[in-house]
Amino acid sequence: VALQTGGAGAIFWMWCFGLFGAALSFAECSLAQKYRVASPRGGHTGGTGRIIGDGLGLKWLGGAFTVLMIITVGILMTAVQSNALVGAIEAWSSPNPSLRPVMGFMTAALFWIVAAGGRLGVARFAERLLPVFALGYMGITLFIIATKIENLPGVFADILGKAFGIQALGGGAAGTAIAVGIRRGMFSCEAGYGIAPYAAATAESGPPAVQGLIQSLSIFVDTSLMCTLTGLMILVTGADRQTSDPIGMSIRAIDSVLKGLGLPVILLCTVMFAFTTIVSCGFIATESLKGFSRVGFYTLMGLVIFGSALVTPSVVWDLCDTGAGLMAWINIPVLLALSREVIEILREYEKTHLQHKKAPPG
Repeated sequence: VALQTGGAGAIFWMWCFGLFGAALSFAECSLAQKYRVASPRGGHTGGTGRIIGDGLGLKWLGGAFTVLMIITVGILMTAVQSNALVGAIEAWSSPNPSLRPVMGFMTAALFWIVAAGGRLGVARFAERLLPVFALGYMGITLFIIATKIENLPGVFADILGKAFGIQALGGGAAGTAIAVGIRRGMFSCEAGYGIAPYAAATAESGPPAVQGLIQSLSIFVDTSLMCTLTGLMILVTGADRQTSDPIGMSIRAIDSVLKGLGLPVILLCTVMFAFTTIVSCGFIATESLKGFSRVGFYTLMGLVIFGSALVTPSVVWDLCDTGAGLMAWINIPVLLALSREVIEILREYEKTHLQHKKAPPG
């Protein structure tokens, strides 16, 4: 999308926005570790709502944010991914409105099966499936770039040369925003929206800064590395000059080297990343549920998955953008207000880590 909107120079701005997102993610996930509490089900729980309530003393705002998060993540983002998943399958086969209810029901049923495994089942599903598809996709993009390596210097020159035009700046911002909005990663979620802290609070990774650094790396890989590889693959093959459709660019780029594999690869990645994001949304939303059964909420999510398969993409996207935007307007000022605590967390980790490294052996 960034290439379509802003040209080659947009990739440079995606790198910049990726670094900014990594900084936001470090801040919110480090704070999530600091303010988390023991969970009655074992382990720990927390999130942005608790950061707001305990860190700023605004219990009412923390509660309101948690409700907004459950609606946005558990309902609206789930609807976006279900709609995208069904749309991708329909585009691969042939437009047939009568098949949408069937595909929606099958997606909902598969979600219920995975969700029945509970927190552990969700985590295992993600950790086994996502790395395989992510590494597979990266391998394909690297192979295609390698076959067109002679075009790479010219592509980098084009990116840097066009990076500071108005068109490129606008395209980079839009492309990154959309990439973040539909990101497939399990437990990484959107930096700055206040979603990632709910998963980060459950992690057992040591000092708070460690989880912040892990989450920052995840955001960097998702937004900068994956998007960069896709962009370079498209540019070195010249697919951006063959079509203006963002998905079509990726398909043509793969087909230029691996004949006939473009559509199956992009379809498979889209479907799997969308479904794992749905499962992730269910996990994050139910971590903060109080007074409402998980089974009941998963049932509601199944109905949303089915219903969103029947509507146009603009409907679910507009609703999701509204919810996510409201979350960002609350979360980012909170991070700024607690920025001193974030700096203290990092300094304490650096001090402890450096002292440990300098300590004499034995």
